[in-house]
Amino acid sequence: MMDNRIKRMLELVEYHTRLTDVDKEVISNLIQQIEITELHPNFDVFIDVLDSQKKSAIVVYQRPNLTDEPLYSSDLTGELINLENEPAVMRTMQIGLASKGVHATSPGGKDISQTVFPIHSEKEVVGALILESSLISDIVEKLPFAFDESSKKILEHDALNDFYNQLDHAAIIYDDMGYVSIANEPAKSLYRSIGYQNSIEGMHYDNISLDFATYEYMRYLFEVKKEQSQQHESRYLDYYLSTKIIWLPDTKRILVFINDVTKEKEQEQNIKKKSLIIQEIHHRIKNNLQTIVSLLKLQERRSQNAETKKALRESSARVLSIATTHQLLSQEIDGNVSLVDTVTSLTKNLQNLLTTKSDIEIRIEIDKSIVLYSEQLVALSLILNEVLSNAYEHAFKDKDKGIIIIKANQFQNKLTLVIKDNGEGYDVERVESSLGLKIASMYVSEALEGTLLTKSDVNGTMNKIEFTIDEE
Repeated sequence: MMDNRIKRMLELVEYHTRLTDVDKEVISNLIQQIEITELHPNFDVFIDVLDSQKKSAIVVYQRPNLTDEPLYSSDLTGELINLENEPAVMRTMQIGLASKGVHATSPGGKDISQTVFPIHSEKEVVGALILESSLISDIVEKLPFAFDESSKKILEHDALNDFYNQLDHAAIIYDDMGYVSIANEPAKSLYRSIGYQNSIEGMHYDNISLDFATYEYMRYLFEVKKEQSQQHESRYLDYYLSTKIIWLPDTKRILVFINDVTKEKEQEQNIKKKSLIIQEIHHRIKNNLQTIVSLLKLQERRSQNAETKKALRESSARVLSIATTHQLLSQEIDGNVSLVDTVTSLTKNLQNLLTTKSDIEIRIEIDKSIVLYSEQLVALSLILNEVLSNAYEHAFKDKDKGIIIIKANQFQNKLTLVIKDNGEGYDVERVESSLGLKIASMYVSEALEGTLLTKSDVNGTMNKIEFTIDEE
């Protein structure tokens, strides 16, 4: 008979779950122990495991009460269990702590009492050992509640209790023995939503805590470690809960506030997902642009015309500047990039692409804290490309050495970017109609909604760009 039950368990686990061979062996050994030693003879005994989707549990073992009439006349092995009706089973599987004497509803609709122990394998909870008995009202009434009825009534009619009921989040007061003396309406509603159909008042901390701490451990933290409070976030089922636990030393009570932050967490997850999608888009754009640059370079090498070569090289630089920006954006999850990183990458690419002079020194004086979002970053990259390309091509024709300084200053949301060289200078009015300067001027005024000031003389050229940084 025992071999048949183990065989049936293995078949169900194989079909419905993702448990490993080690997990299966743990459950098999437990079944043998229950059968051979007649463990827990006064209870109907079950072993449940979560299905592969972890949305419901499946009964993989059942043994009826050995000393009294069994609760069930039929074999429930192989049945899927709605865990909303069995909060103790779900709680134990979720957090790995035992739940003792918790009210539940049987698959046949009976009111029952459940004590549930986690089944651990390789440090994970792989199932639950469930002991079930009839829920007898006189047994429930004899539970050792540490508060007396008179003090409870005073608390219930106190203004403090009214205050708790007006809170938007759950508030629970545990007495000095760890039993719930007061639970406000949001607390009752929260626990109903996760399967506790009866009132949680009178229940013990260890049966309803939704994290990994026991009542004794909390008392240890407060009384031995002298902590005043504990605060943490945890996940239970599909809920994200922010919990604050406060020690009331005068009465040795514990006050617990639970805030359901599920919507906020889901919004955070959605933002992260969208950010990852945007990152992937930037990565693909960068790859496509680099392909275009490769094709332009191929055309440049094949061309015999100097003007054509120059035009193709300048086009390559423009496309590469945009590709560089998308490369950086693909590495940032929040959609903004440090300006100094952008300028550093851009200048390296331009030095490799546009000049053969190794004695042009680039000095970048930009604080790491200055960041820009994608649209402004792409526009500024194109502007920098045109200004720097112009400097590489014209500023140092008759000089062996040169210096280009790029510096930025941010005051509140205003950014000033200066590109200055010590080259030969040029007549600004005469060359302002060049394509490169037209592109730079257009992007400053239209994309950045800023201003571009250019000054040039025999001591060099200075371009100053000013604009307002977007917050998003």
